[in-house]
Amino acid sequence: MIDTGPSPTSGQPHLPWPRVALNIQCLDFAILAAATISVLTHQSWRWIDLHFIGCYSQIWLPAVWALSLLILRLVRQVPRNAVATLTTTDLDRRGRLATLALLPSCLIAAILAVNTIYFYHLLTRPDFDPSDPIPLCLYVLLVLLRWLAARPDRYLLIPRKSAALTIAPPRHWRIAADSPAVTLFAAVWTVLMLYVFFFAFHADPPPPGVTADVGVVFGNNTLPGDVCGRALRYRTLEAIHLYQRGMIRHLILSGAAPGGRTNPSQNEPLAMLHLCLAHHLPRSAIILDFHGNNTRFSCHNARQIMLAHHWKTVIGISSDYHLPRIQLAFAQNHIHAWTVAGHPVRWRQTSLFALVRELVGYPVYWLDPHYHQPEPSR
Repeated sequence: MIDTGPSPTSGQPHLPWPRVALNIQCLDFAILAAATISVLTHQSWRWIDLHFIGCYSQIWLPAVWALSLLILRLVRQVPRNAVATLTTTDLDRRGRLATLALLPSCLIAAILAVNTIYFYHLLTRPDFDPSDPIPLCLYVLLVLLRWLAARPDRYLLIPRKSAALTIAPPRHWRIAADSPAVTLFAAVWTVLMLYVFFFAFHADPPPPGVTADVGVVFGNNTLPGDVCGRALRYRTLEAIHLYQRGMIRHLILSGAAPGGRTNPSQNEPLAMLHLCLAHHLPRSAIILDFHGNNTRFSCHNARQIMLAHHWKTVIGISSDYHLPRIQLAFAQNHIHAWTVAGHPVRWRQTSLFALVRELVGYPVYWLDPHYHQPEPSR
Protein backbone atom coordinates (compact mmCIF):
# COMPACT_ATOMS: atom_id res chain seq x y z
CA MET A 1 0.00 0.00 0.00
CA ILE A 2 1.13 3.62 -0.56
CA ASP A 3 1.26 5.93 2.43
CA THR A 4 -0.32 9.33 1.99
CA GLY A 5 0.96 12.59 3.32
CA PRO A 6 0.11 16.22 2.84
CA SER A 7 -0.23 17.34 -0.74
CA PRO A 8 2.65 19.65 -1.69
CA THR A 9 0.29 22.17 -3.25
CA SER A 10 -2.77 22.31 -1.02
CA GLY A 11 -1.44 21.10 2.31
CA GLN A 12 -4.23 18.51 2.41
CA PRO A 13 -3.82 14.73 2.23
CA HIS A 14 -4.43 13.57 -1.32
CA LEU A 15 -6.47 10.50 -2.24
CA PRO A 16 -4.31 8.14 -4.28
CA TRP A 17 -5.89 5.20 -6.03
CA PRO A 18 -3.09 2.64 -6.36
CA ARG A 19 -3.94 -0.67 -7.98
CA VAL A 20 -3.08 -2.50 -4.78
CA ALA A 21 -5.78 -0.56 -2.90
CA LEU A 22 -8.32 -1.66 -5.50
CA ASN A 23 -7.20 -5.28 -5.12
CA ILE A 24 -7.48 -5.16 -1.32
CA GLN A 25 -10.95 -3.62 -1.47
CA CYS A 26 -12.06 -6.34 -3.88
CA LEU A 27 -10.72 -8.92 -1.43
CA ASP A 28 -12.66 -7.13 1.30
CA PHE A 29 -15.90 -7.63 -0.56
CA ALA A 30 -15.07 -11.16 -1.67
CA ILE A 31 -14.22 -12.39 1.82
CA LEU A 32 -17.13 -10.64 3.52
CA ALA A 33 -19.71 -11.84 0.97
CA ALA A 34 -18.46 -15.43 0.96
CA ALA A 35 -18.30 -15.59 4.77
CA THR A 36 -21.75 -14.05 5.26
CA ILE A 37 -23.53 -16.22 2.69
CA SER A 38 -21.89 -19.42 3.90
CA VAL A 39 -23.01 -18.61 7.45
CA LEU A 40 -26.56 -17.77 6.39
CA THR A 41 -26.82 -21.08 4.52
CA HIS A 42 -25.12 -23.07 7.33
CA GLN A 43 -22.61 -24.41 4.80
CA SER A 44 -19.36 -23.16 6.31
CA TRP A 45 -18.14 -26.76 6.47
CA ARG A 46 -17.59 -26.64 2.70
CA TRP A 47 -14.43 -24.57 3.13
CA ILE A 48 -13.45 -25.04 6.78
CA ASP A 49 -13.69 -27.96 9.22
CA LEU A 50 -14.11 -26.97 12.87
CA HIS A 51 -15.10 -30.29 14.41
CA PHE A 52 -11.77 -30.71 16.16
CA ILE A 53 -12.49 -27.67 18.37
CA GLY A 54 -16.08 -28.59 19.23
CA CYS A 55 -19.30 -29.43 17.44
CA TYR A 56 -20.93 -26.04 18.05
CA SER A 57 -17.93 -24.12 16.72
CA GLN A 58 -19.12 -24.95 13.20
CA ILE A 59 -21.99 -22.53 13.86
CA TRP A 60 -20.69 -19.76 16.10
CA LEU A 61 -17.12 -19.24 14.89
CA PRO A 62 -17.95 -18.50 11.21
CA ALA A 63 -20.72 -16.19 12.45
CA VAL A 64 -18.29 -14.34 14.71
CA TRP A 65 -15.85 -14.07 11.83
CA ALA A 66 -18.46 -12.67 9.44
CA LEU A 67 -19.52 -10.15 12.09
CA SER A 68 -15.92 -9.06 12.63
CA LEU A 69 -15.49 -8.53 8.89
CA LEU A 70 -18.60 -6.37 8.83
CA ILE A 71 -17.34 -4.33 11.81
CA LEU A 72 -13.98 -3.88 10.09
CA ARG A 73 -15.72 -2.62 6.98
CA LEU A 74 -17.87 -0.15 8.92
CA VAL A 75 -14.96 1.13 11.04
CA ARG A 76 -12.91 2.04 7.98
CA GLN A 77 -15.77 3.54 5.96
CA VAL A 78 -15.95 7.32 6.49
CA PRO A 79 -19.33 8.88 5.62
CA ARG A 80 -19.25 11.72 3.09
CA ASN A 81 -20.47 14.29 5.59
CA ALA A 82 -17.88 13.26 8.22
CA VAL A 83 -14.71 13.52 6.16
CA ALA A 84 -14.02 17.18 6.99
CA THR A 85 -14.56 16.66 10.74
CA LEU A 86 -12.33 13.61 11.16
CA THR A 87 -9.73 14.05 13.94
CA THR A 88 -6.57 12.27 14.99
CA THR A 89 -8.44 10.88 18.01
CA ASP A 90 -11.07 9.44 15.67
CA LEU A 91 -8.35 7.77 13.62
CA ASP A 92 -6.73 6.25 16.71
CA ARG A 93 -10.05 4.88 17.93
CA ARG A 94 -10.90 3.48 14.52
CA GLY A 95 -7.44 1.93 14.24
CA ARG A 96 -7.68 0.10 17.58
CA LEU A 97 -11.14 -1.24 16.80
CA ALA A 98 -10.09 -2.31 13.29
CA THR A 99 -7.08 -4.19 14.66
CA LEU A 100 -9.28 -6.04 17.16
CA ALA A 101 -11.69 -6.88 14.34
CA LEU A 102 -8.84 -8.65 12.53
CA LEU A 103 -8.23 -11.17 15.34
CA PRO A 104 -11.00 -13.61 14.25
CA SER A 105 -9.52 -13.55 10.74
CA CYS A 106 -6.15 -14.58 12.15
CA LEU A 107 -7.82 -17.45 14.04
CA ILE A 108 -9.64 -18.57 10.88
CA ALA A 109 -6.34 -18.54 8.99
CA ALA A 110 -4.73 -20.75 11.66
CA ILE A 111 -7.61 -23.25 11.49
CA LEU A 112 -7.44 -23.34 7.69
CA ALA A 113 -3.74 -24.17 8.02
CA VAL A 114 -4.63 -27.07 10.34
CA ASN A 115 -7.27 -28.24 7.82
CA THR A 116 -4.67 -28.17 5.06
CA ILE A 117 -2.23 -30.25 7.09
CA TYR A 118 -4.96 -32.77 7.86
CA PHE A 119 -5.90 -33.02 4.17
CA TYR A 120 -2.34 -33.88 3.14
CA HIS A 121 -2.18 -36.39 5.97
CA LEU A 122 -5.26 -38.08 4.51
CA LEU A 123 -3.66 -37.92 1.07
CA THR A 124 -1.04 -40.41 2.23
CA ARG A 125 -3.75 -43.03 2.77
CA PRO A 126 -4.36 -45.39 -0.17
CA ASP A 127 -8.15 -45.21 0.18
CA PHE A 128 -8.34 -41.42 -0.06
CA ASP A 129 -8.68 -40.13 -3.63
CA PRO A 130 -9.74 -36.48 -3.84
CA SER A 131 -10.56 -35.12 -7.29
CA ASP A 132 -8.40 -32.08 -6.59
CA PRO A 133 -4.94 -32.47 -4.99
CA ILE A 134 -5.22 -28.93 -3.61
CA PRO A 135 -7.98 -28.59 -0.99
CA LEU A 136 -10.38 -25.66 -0.98
CA CYS A 137 -9.19 -24.66 2.48
CA LEU A 138 -5.71 -24.00 1.07
CA TYR A 139 -7.06 -21.66 -1.60
CA VAL A 140 -9.05 -19.78 1.03
CA LEU A 141 -6.00 -19.66 3.30
CA LEU A 142 -3.80 -18.14 0.59
CA VAL A 143 -6.38 -15.45 -0.21
CA LEU A 144 -6.85 -14.68 3.48
CA LEU A 145 -3.10 -14.45 4.12
CA ARG A 146 -2.70 -12.10 1.14
CA TRP A 147 -5.42 -9.89 2.58
CA LEU A 148 -3.99 -9.94 6.12
CA ALA A 149 -0.48 -9.18 4.88
CA ALA A 150 -1.74 -5.90 3.40
CA ARG A 151 -2.99 -4.78 6.84
CA PRO A 152 -6.57 -3.98 5.84
CA ASP A 153 -7.09 -2.41 9.26
CA ARG A 154 -4.80 0.46 8.27
CA TYR A 155 -6.59 2.26 5.49
CA LEU A 156 -9.68 4.40 5.34
CA LEU A 157 -12.35 4.29 2.66
CA ILE A 158 -13.42 7.80 1.77
CA PRO A 159 -16.05 8.73 -0.84
CA ARG A 160 -14.32 9.93 -3.98
CA LYS A 161 -16.35 13.13 -4.33
CA SER A 162 -16.19 14.40 -0.77
CA ALA A 163 -14.59 17.17 1.24
CA ALA A 164 -10.85 16.96 1.83
CA LEU A 165 -9.44 15.75 5.13
CA THR A 166 -8.62 18.60 7.49
CA ILE A 167 -5.82 16.58 9.14
CA ALA A 168 -2.84 14.68 7.90
CA PRO A 169 -3.35 11.06 9.01
CA PRO A 170 -0.50 9.17 10.71
CA ARG A 171 2.02 7.56 8.40
CA HIS A 172 0.71 4.04 9.05
CA TRP A 173 -2.72 4.95 7.69
CA ARG A 174 -3.52 4.69 3.99
CA ILE A 175 -6.35 6.53 2.26
CA ALA A 176 -8.36 5.03 -0.57
CA ALA A 177 -11.37 6.35 -2.42
CA ASP A 178 -14.41 4.32 -3.38
CA SER A 179 -14.43 3.07 -6.95
CA PRO A 180 -17.17 1.97 -9.37
CA ALA A 181 -14.92 -0.98 -10.28
CA VAL A 182 -15.14 -2.30 -6.72
CA THR A 183 -18.93 -1.91 -6.72
CA LEU A 184 -19.17 -3.85 -9.99
CA PHE A 185 -16.88 -6.57 -8.65
CA ALA A 186 -18.93 -6.79 -5.45
CA ALA A 187 -22.16 -7.21 -7.40
CA VAL A 188 -20.78 -9.94 -9.67
CA TRP A 189 -19.09 -11.81 -6.80
CA THR A 190 -22.22 -11.68 -4.63
CA VAL A 191 -24.36 -13.07 -7.46
CA LEU A 192 -21.83 -15.88 -7.97
CA MET A 193 -21.80 -16.73 -4.26
CA LEU A 194 -25.60 -16.72 -4.13
CA TYR A 195 -25.67 -19.09 -7.10
CA VAL A 196 -23.09 -21.42 -5.59
CA PHE A 197 -24.60 -21.67 -2.13
CA PHE A 198 -28.31 -21.47 -2.97
CA PHE A 199 -28.41 -23.33 -6.27
CA ALA A 200 -25.29 -25.35 -7.05
CA PHE A 201 -25.62 -27.32 -3.82
CA HIS A 202 -29.37 -27.82 -4.07
CA ALA A 203 -30.96 -31.25 -3.73
CA ASP A 204 -34.58 -32.00 -4.63
CA PRO A 205 -35.57 -35.16 -2.72
CA PRO A 206 -38.94 -36.87 -3.24
CA PRO A 207 -41.83 -36.04 -0.89
CA PRO A 208 -42.10 -38.17 2.26
CA GLY A 209 -43.74 -41.52 1.70
CA VAL A 210 -43.00 -41.62 -2.04
CA THR A 211 -41.21 -44.68 -3.45
CA ALA A 212 -39.46 -44.12 -6.78
CA ASP A 213 -39.29 -46.86 -9.38
CA VAL A 214 -35.53 -46.51 -9.78
CA GLY A 215 -32.52 -44.67 -8.46
CA VAL A 216 -29.62 -43.81 -10.77
CA VAL A 217 -26.15 -43.62 -9.22
CA PHE A 218 -23.70 -41.56 -11.27
CA GLY A 219 -20.14 -42.80 -11.61
CA ASN A 220 -16.91 -41.25 -10.38
CA ASN A 221 -13.31 -42.24 -9.71
CA THR A 222 -12.46 -45.80 -8.70
CA LEU A 223 -9.50 -47.39 -6.94
CA PRO A 224 -7.68 -50.50 -8.23
CA GLY A 225 -9.57 -53.77 -7.92
CA ASP A 226 -13.13 -52.57 -8.47
CA VAL A 227 -13.14 -50.42 -5.33
CA CYS A 228 -15.18 -47.22 -5.19
CA GLY A 229 -13.27 -44.00 -4.76
CA ARG A 230 -14.23 -41.50 -2.09
CA ALA A 231 -17.02 -39.66 -3.95
CA LEU A 232 -18.34 -42.81 -5.63
CA ARG A 233 -18.44 -44.68 -2.33
CA TYR A 234 -20.64 -42.07 -0.64
CA ARG A 235 -22.93 -41.84 -3.66
CA THR A 236 -23.39 -45.61 -3.65
CA LEU A 237 -23.86 -45.78 0.12
CA GLU A 238 -26.61 -43.17 -0.15
CA ALA A 239 -28.32 -45.27 -2.85
CA ILE A 240 -28.06 -48.36 -0.62
CA HIS A 241 -29.58 -46.37 2.23
CA LEU A 242 -32.48 -45.23 0.03
CA TYR A 243 -33.14 -48.81 -1.09
CA GLN A 244 -33.05 -50.17 2.43
CA ARG A 245 -35.49 -47.47 3.56
CA GLY A 246 -37.90 -48.43 0.77
CA MET A 247 -37.56 -45.14 -1.14
CA ILE A 248 -36.49 -46.85 -4.40
CA ARG A 249 -37.35 -50.24 -5.88
CA HIS A 250 -34.44 -50.68 -8.29
CA LEU A 251 -30.97 -49.28 -8.90
CA ILE A 252 -29.17 -48.31 -12.08
CA LEU A 253 -25.42 -48.10 -11.51
CA SER A 254 -24.22 -45.91 -14.35
CA GLY A 255 -20.60 -45.15 -15.11
CA ALA A 256 -17.69 -45.65 -17.45
CA ALA A 257 -15.79 -48.89 -18.05
CA PRO A 258 -12.77 -47.82 -20.13
CA GLY A 259 -11.17 -51.27 -19.99
CA GLY A 260 -14.34 -53.15 -20.92
CA ARG A 261 -17.22 -54.56 -18.89
CA THR A 262 -15.21 -57.24 -17.12
CA ASN A 263 -11.96 -55.34 -16.71
CA PRO A 264 -11.58 -54.26 -13.05
CA SER A 265 -9.49 -51.26 -14.04
CA GLN A 266 -11.58 -48.06 -13.66
CA ASN A 267 -14.82 -50.00 -13.98
CA GLU A 268 -17.26 -47.75 -12.15
CA PRO A 269 -20.44 -49.91 -12.40
CA LEU A 270 -18.61 -53.03 -11.13
CA ALA A 271 -17.10 -51.07 -8.23
CA MET A 272 -20.56 -49.85 -7.24
CA LEU A 273 -22.02 -53.35 -7.67
CA HIS A 274 -19.47 -54.90 -5.31
CA LEU A 275 -20.34 -52.34 -2.65
CA CYS A 276 -24.08 -52.95 -3.07
CA LEU A 277 -23.67 -56.72 -2.81
CA ALA A 278 -21.48 -56.30 0.26
CA HIS A 279 -24.47 -54.54 1.87
CA HIS A 280 -26.76 -57.45 0.88
CA LEU A 281 -28.77 -55.75 -1.83
CA PRO A 282 -30.37 -58.33 -4.16
CA ARG A 283 -28.65 -58.61 -7.51
CA SER A 284 -32.03 -58.78 -9.23
CA ALA A 285 -32.76 -55.18 -8.17
CA ILE A 286 -29.60 -53.82 -9.82
CA ILE A 287 -29.00 -52.88 -13.46
CA LEU A 288 -25.52 -52.00 -14.69
CA ASP A 289 -24.98 -49.28 -17.28
CA PHE A 290 -21.41 -49.51 -18.59
CA HIS A 291 -21.85 -46.61 -21.02
CA GLY A 292 -22.43 -43.77 -18.55
CA ASN A 293 -19.35 -41.91 -19.78
CA ASN A 294 -20.80 -38.54 -18.79
CA THR A 295 -23.89 -37.10 -17.14
CA ARG A 296 -25.93 -36.84 -20.33
CA PHE A 297 -25.09 -40.40 -21.40
CA SER A 298 -26.18 -41.70 -17.99
CA CYS A 299 -29.50 -39.84 -18.14
CA HIS A 300 -30.15 -40.94 -21.71
CA ASN A 301 -29.38 -44.57 -20.91
CA ALA A 302 -31.52 -44.43 -17.76
CA ARG A 303 -34.44 -43.17 -19.88
CA GLN A 304 -34.09 -46.12 -22.25
CA ILE A 305 -34.05 -48.56 -19.34
CA MET A 306 -37.06 -46.87 -17.75
CA LEU A 307 -39.04 -47.07 -21.00
CA ALA A 308 -38.19 -50.76 -21.39
CA HIS A 309 -39.40 -51.52 -17.84
CA HIS A 310 -42.34 -49.05 -17.89
CA TRP A 311 -40.89 -47.13 -14.95
CA LYS A 312 -42.11 -43.59 -14.38
CA THR A 313 -40.25 -42.14 -11.39
CA VAL A 314 -36.53 -41.73 -10.80
CA ILE A 315 -34.10 -40.34 -8.24
CA GLY A 316 -30.66 -39.12 -9.34
CA ILE A 317 -27.99 -39.85 -6.74
CA SER A 318 -24.65 -38.06 -6.84
CA SER A 319 -22.54 -35.45 -5.08
CA ASP A 320 -24.53 -32.36 -4.21
CA TYR A 321 -22.72 -29.97 -6.58
CA HIS A 322 -23.60 -32.36 -9.45
CA LEU A 323 -27.34 -32.54 -8.80
CA PRO A 324 -28.61 -29.47 -10.73
CA ARG A 325 -26.93 -30.68 -13.94
CA ILE A 326 -28.42 -34.16 -13.42
CA GLN A 327 -31.90 -32.71 -13.03
CA LEU A 328 -31.38 -30.57 -16.14
CA ALA A 329 -30.14 -33.53 -18.22
CA PHE A 330 -33.15 -35.64 -17.16
CA ALA A 331 -35.51 -32.76 -17.97
CA GLN A 332 -33.99 -32.52 -21.45
CA ASN A 333 -34.88 -36.22 -21.79
CA HIS A 334 -38.48 -35.33 -20.80
CA ILE A 335 -38.19 -36.88 -17.33
CA HIS A 336 -38.67 -35.15 -14.01
CA ALA A 337 -36.05 -36.47 -11.62
CA TRP A 338 -35.76 -36.03 -7.91
CA THR A 339 -32.21 -35.71 -6.63
CA VAL A 340 -30.45 -36.86 -3.45
CA ALA A 341 -26.85 -36.20 -2.42
CA GLY A 342 -24.32 -38.59 -0.97
CA HIS A 343 -22.30 -36.71 1.65
CA PRO A 344 -18.71 -37.67 2.52
CA VAL A 345 -17.77 -37.90 6.19
CA ARG A 346 -14.01 -37.99 6.56
CA TRP A 347 -13.35 -34.97 4.30
CA ARG A 348 -16.44 -32.92 3.56
CA GLN A 349 -14.97 -29.79 1.99
CA THR A 350 -16.03 -29.14 -1.57
CA SER A 351 -13.52 -29.69 -4.35
CA LEU A 352 -12.77 -26.46 -6.17
CA PHE A 353 -12.14 -28.42 -9.37
CA ALA A 354 -15.56 -30.09 -9.17
CA LEU A 355 -17.28 -26.81 -8.37
CA VAL A 356 -15.69 -24.97 -11.30
CA ARG A 357 -16.57 -27.87 -13.59
CA GLU A 358 -20.23 -27.58 -12.60
CA LEU A 359 -20.20 -23.79 -12.95
CA VAL A 360 -19.10 -24.36 -16.55
CA GLY A 361 -20.97 -27.60 -17.22
CA TYR A 362 -24.44 -26.45 -16.21
CA PRO A 363 -24.66 -23.46 -18.58
CA VAL A 364 -23.11 -25.56 -21.37
CA TYR A 365 -25.81 -28.24 -20.92
CA TRP A 366 -28.50 -25.57 -20.71
CA LEU A 367 -27.34 -23.66 -23.79
CA ASP A 368 -26.61 -26.75 -25.91
CA PRO A 369 -29.07 -29.63 -25.32
CA HIS A 370 -27.15 -31.73 -27.87
CA TYR A 371 -23.76 -31.45 -26.15
CA HIS A 372 -22.59 -34.94 -25.09
CA GLN A 373 -25.82 -36.33 -26.50
CA PRO A 374 -25.52 -40.05 -27.48
CA GLU A 375 -26.12 -41.09 -31.05
CA PRO A 376 -29.77 -41.96 -31.82
CA SER A 377 -28.81 -45.55 -32.59
CA ARG A 378 -27.64 -46.23 -29.03
